Amino acid sequence: MSDRGKDVDLFDGVDERLAQFFEMSDEEIADEHDSLYIRIRDLDERYSPIETIAVGGMKEISRVYDARADRFVAMAQLLPDAPEDLYEPFLREACLTARLEHPNIINVYNIGVNDEGRPFFTMELKVGDSLSDILKKLNAGSRDYMRRYPLEELLEIFMKICDAMAYAHAQGVVHLDLKPSNVQVAPYGEVKVCDWGLGRFLDPNAEQRNKRRLHVDLLNTIPPFGAARGTPGYMAPEQVERGASVSYQTDIYSLGVILYTILALKDPFSSEDDVHAIMQKTLIGEIPPLPHMVPLSLRSVVEKCMSHEPGKRYANVEELRMEIRRYIDAFPTTAESAGMMRRARLFYKRNRRICRTGLVGLLSVVCVAILFEVALIERNRRALAARLAAIESKQLYEQEKDAAADMKREFSGELKFMSWQFSTVSSQSAPADEYIYNELLRRLEMAGDLNPSDAQSRVGRGIILFTLQRFNEAAEVLETTPNWAWAIRELAQQYGQKKADDQRLSAEAMASLIRELRERSRRPSTILLIDRMSAYDLSRREDLSECAVVVEALLEVYSEGWSEHIYRYDAGARHLILGGKGLWDLKSDRLDDTALSPLRWLRLHTLELRGMGFSMLQQLNDLSVVRLDLRDVSGSVSADVFQNFLLISEIVVRPGRMSEPVRNELPSHISVVELPESL
Repeated sequence: MSDRGKDVDLFDGVDERLAQFFEMSDEEIADEHDSLYIRIRDLDERYSPIETIAVGGMKEISRVYDARADRFVAMAQLLPDAPEDLYEPFLREACLTARLEHPNIINVYNIGVNDEGRPFFTMELKVGDSLSDILKKLNAGSRDYMRRYPLEELLEIFMKICDAMAYAHAQGVVHLDLKPSNVQVAPYGEVKVCDWGLGRFLDPNAEQRNKRRLHVDLLNTIPPFGAARGTPGYMAPEQVERGASVSYQTDIYSLGVILYTILALKDPFSSEDDVHAIMQKTLIGEIPPLPHMVPLSLRSVVEKCMSHEPGKRYANVEELRMEIRRYIDAFPTTAESAGMMRRARLFYKRNRRICRTGLVGLLSVVCVAILFEVALIERNRRALAARLAAIESKQLYEQEKDAAADMKREFSGELKFMSWQFSTVSSQSAPADEYIYNELLRRLEMAGDLNPSDAQSRVGRGIILFTLQRFNEAAEVLETTPNWAWAIRELAQQYGQKKADDQRLSAEAMASLIRELRERSRRPSTILLIDRMSAYDLSRREDLSECAVVVEALLEVYSEGWSEHIYRYDAGARHLILGGKGLWDLKSDRLDDTALSPLRWLRLHTLELRGMGFSMLQQLNDLSVVRLDLRDVSGSVSADVFQNFLLISEIVVRPGRMSEPVRNELPSHISVVELPESL
């Protein structure tokens, strides 16, 4: 046989073997396909329960195995004892969620009725942590979570929540129960908005849909408050108020609360507050301010989102999301109304490299200019020295003397202007402006350099340093001052030994200083000094219990005849019981309508007055008191004094103490409660 014949036989054999191989592969594939088909066709039970994930109200969430799709899913179904009138709302929740197809909204896979006749729906199995758990770990100081979730990452998560809500609003759906525990964050950054049980459509049939909404028993941890449904603290005022209608801005309010929680790592309201207290604070818009360490841009965004009136919030979620994007990209937000300096800082933040390059070039030019100026100054100095050497005549001397006098007069005018500015912050009417203090210190130092014998400028410097609690510096400056300043000088030496100049006095030491200062000096200006230093001190204290100690000392100074003290302050409840004999003045000048009472530093919610006259209320109209107890107040009751109490909602009096005509004249937001005399 030739070689060519051998090759033909070889290829014939290969063709036959290849054909057998492909025929066997097709058969194997067919067998595998048939087995999968048969398994699905003959499937008796699609879902196999694995474990219960959560039970709340009248429903439970279980982890089940979907044999048809070969995967694990979450199944929500009503409990066996759930009434049938809950079936329809339960299925409506499932259908509403299923209609929202978005990467950041939980997916619903299947809706049906089991063999027992109970409705169920399956959905995407949650993985990772809820946003609430993440924020709790961050608040606890977990280093792992602080590394994984810096502020920038939390803001990215928040923007994904905004993406989900923008899509839902575009479909005409509101969530009405947005909170961190309803947001799931997967390990690789996936964000899902869950639990749409309170969601509904905003359309002409909204009222009918609202009547068929999910029953309150289905809401796991949401207690009812009147007709309100939702989570206290995350509900908008219109959700709490009876009869008020909700809108897309209702969800924007809840998004603002979530952003507040992200920035502060805690809920806006104290965990010690009960549901009623939280609802009441929501209704009156009493939201605790964010810490000052939170950037102004984000604080402004939160304030706009949580505006009491829906019309003052963002028009839509897209605007809110763009605000966060502006902050991340170092642009000013529209909510903060940034000035030129703020815009300049943000411009530098966005363009650091270009700005630094330009700054280096500018510094080079400045250095050259400085060298030139130094040479010019040196030349002028030599010329001036020659000129001064040539000045011998009396006429020229008098001219120079007059010029110096003019300069002093001009500088004296500037000092008077600064002193006027200083006087505007010299009482309890406003917290001390540290910029004005420092600027006046600088000017007084310049005055002292021009005229070392000027005792007035030294006394002024000493008083300002004393006000700023820089006692050691004050004592040194006041060492050679007139005798009338001896009291301030001695107290500065005494309290300078108690602390360094860069530290602040304790509340007890501050109260002691106020009393000692008044005892040692009866000059009228002493009250002004006490007002300035206490306003500067109180404006920088965050602990209300400390503020109460200082405020009590101020009241003793204002009313020197105060005896049988009644002064009990509860910082947690912000409740003050105040009274006693001789307590006539609650501010430094009772006749000055612009003067403010130091009681405002206590941020009072409830004020109970004992053994005082009704006329004293005229000194308290600047306080943000919600409840005023007047059972132990004497004198005739007039409705006029309550016209300026804008935040007060309840007055407590003895039975029969307030006549019906007086009640009718009260503002509509004030209610009267009659109780027996307090103990």
